[in-house]
Amino acid sequence: MTLLKLIPGALLFFLAGHIVLKIADRRVEASFGPVSYAGASFMLGLGAVSLQMFFYSLASIPFSALLISGPWVALGAAMLFLPAFKRTAFRTDGQKMGWAGRVLFAVILSQVLYSFAYGLIMPLSGWDAWFIWFVKARAFFLDGSVNAAFLTDPAYVQDHPDYPLLVPLAVSWIYTAIGSAQEEAGKIIYPLQFAALLSIFHYGVRRLTGSRTTGLLFTALLSVTPLVLVHGAGFPVQIDPAYTGKDFTGYADLTLSAYFLGAAIFILLYAREGRSPFAYIATLMLAMGAWTKNEGLTFALLGFLILAVSALLKQGKGRDFRTLGLALIPLVLFILPWSVYKAVLGVGSEYVQSLGPGVFFSNLTRLGQIIPYAAGFMFLKPGVMGLVWWAYAASAVLSFRGIISAKTLVLHCLILGQLGIYTFVYIITPVDLKWHLGTSLDRLVLHLIPLGMLAAAVHLSMTAGSSSPEDRR
Repeated sequence: MTLLKLIPGALLFFLAGHIVLKIADRRVEASFGPVSYAGASFMLGLGAVSLQMFFYSLASIPFSALLISGPWVALGAAMLFLPAFKRTAFRTDGQKMGWAGRVLFAVILSQVLYSFAYGLIMPLSGWDAWFIWFVKARAFFLDGSVNAAFLTDPAYVQDHPDYPLLVPLAVSWIYTAIGSAQEEAGKIIYPLQFAALLSIFHYGVRRLTGSRTTGLLFTALLSVTPLVLVHGAGFPVQIDPAYTGKDFTGYADLTLSAYFLGAAIFILLYAREGRSPFAYIATLMLAMGAWTKNEGLTFALLGFLILAVSALLKQGKGRDFRTLGLALIPLVLFILPWSVYKAVLGVGSEYVQSLGPGVFFSNLTRLGQIIPYAAGFMFLKPGVMGLVWWAYAASAVLSFRGIISAKTLVLHCLILGQLGIYTFVYIITPVDLKWHLGTSLDRLVLHLIPLGMLAAAVHLSMTAGSSSPEDRR
């Protein structure tokens, strides 16, 4: 019986995301295939449904399966009769897979099936999963809304009430759909996110390199990266003797990785082609990343800055400024209400008091500890990281001239810019630095793993000359 309710509950994310995507890209300029379309729809649906639930809470509308799903079902049905939304969203380039592609696809599929099989049979185990994300989901489900009294309760101050609510509200929707707070059911969004991440990644690589085989190769490499899979499903044993974690399902970092990836792909496509729907999809991903974790706020600022620069460098500036104005709407919807809500409640971050220049300059000596630790983790732990950062660095060296090409410069700015922001946080952190690095660096690096792999794929395809003429621009 639970399964019969769980499946429609999960499908609502796809429906809501489909509606959002059709509104953002009515002319189907993104040219998704069916699998990548489903992946993008799912990620957009997570953000849309969770924001809907937050607005319901502000309006004192109680959570119920009918009240939450009804508007999306009605909108989906209405779109069937609106001519502007009747065009198919699925396009293919006609490339055949070949034997190598079939092998790579089998690797990807096996990882996705593993994530569902293992992730859904194992209980929730991570500390942050329980006490930051799922405890909120349970509270919101039991209260039927986002309860300000819960978020300001001193007993839950260690649960980071200032963190955005996409993940707990998405899980709370699953609880609402099945009628009970079952953590194993709530975990369904994690293998789905893992599959969505891979599908969006394949779309990006294939779109930027023009090669189906290249897309499958690097997607397969991403799918077997241990740090990615440990957040998508988990492992029965430690993945590295020096790395204690073996199951991080229930965290919000895989979610953030998918939004960072989707945003980066469409920022890059907008910078190259100047099509308005790319900017809209990019800012939707940026906004939902900011609605997932506080780290998404800085990435949203960085990403929108690149979009603005791209608009300034293109002809037809009036059209592009209009695009930027419309692209601001998702950022306002997802960031402003929660920011105001937190301010009214008096809920804030412990880092605010450390933002002064005095703290920063007095702590600059911490770089001597931060840089070696981060470099060692990223490059010397293949059992955790795979070969992502080696591939990123090596491909950049092999394609040195391509580093400043329009295709890769955006990716480098996003990766290095966000790494710089994370370094800044470690410099000003008010807690013990060694403890902070040991408990958070792996998750911060996870946010950028898909971008590093994407940049490596693009660099190597440029070196090999495998990009189509259009993609070499």
